[in-house]
Amino acid sequence: VAAMYKEYYGLEEFAAVPIEGGIDALERKFKTVWRRGFKAAEQRYFSRMQQVVRAVDGEKEKGIRAREVLEFFQGMFEDRKHSLGGLIDQLQTMGLIEKKSRRKKSRRVPETGGGGGPSPDVASVVDI
Repeated sequence: VAAMYKEYYGLEEFAAVPIEGGIDALERKFKTVWRRGFKAAEQRYFSRMQQVVRAVDGEKEKGIRAREVLEFFQGMFEDRKHSLGGLIDQLQTMGLIEKKSRRKKSRRVPETGGGGGPSPDVASVVDI
């Protein structure tokens, strides 16, 4: 988790990787557009990394030292078999990360447009 934090902010061995200021600099400069060239799994990793880093920063704002927060999060990460998704679930349960609702798939209603078929004429819809 500490390495993830350093990578996100471009600290120590991650200085100027991928650019000066790390992934945080990319996020501030380009929002999420810079992620488009990556596979979906890599995009999820960056998003999850950002969530964990924000949780660390939130705890730091409460006056807890970064080292203590990172060690605590690392323990949870290891307890969840090095699953970043598992760590995020736990942080959400603890209220350290806002839980977002999942996107719902849109439901298509037949014969209401968008399907490429003929549109019903007004006379067949309205009883004349």
